[in-house]
Amino acid sequence: MKTICVNLINRLKKGNTNLIVAGAALFISLCALMIYIQEVHIMRAQQKATMYPYLILGSVYNEKGFGFQIKNSGNRLAKINP
Repeated sequence: MKTICVNLINRLKKGNTNLIVAGAALFISLCALMIYIQEVHIMRAQQKATMYPYLILGSVYNEKGFGFQIKNSGNRLAKINP
């Protein structure tokens, strides 16, 4: 491990620009990978949140009388406890 570090330091001292560019590209690609993983995590959380039931409470008045109406506008089944 020491020899690798020593060789790297010697090459940097000599001014090898190819190694500097390659290191910068590697760093940028690792940063992009971390951002991509975080974005996937956020997208999964948003997708899961859209699947929750969405209940709408409304009132109805017709010839039978007055009443309440509950409508599920979400994508999942809504469980209502009395």
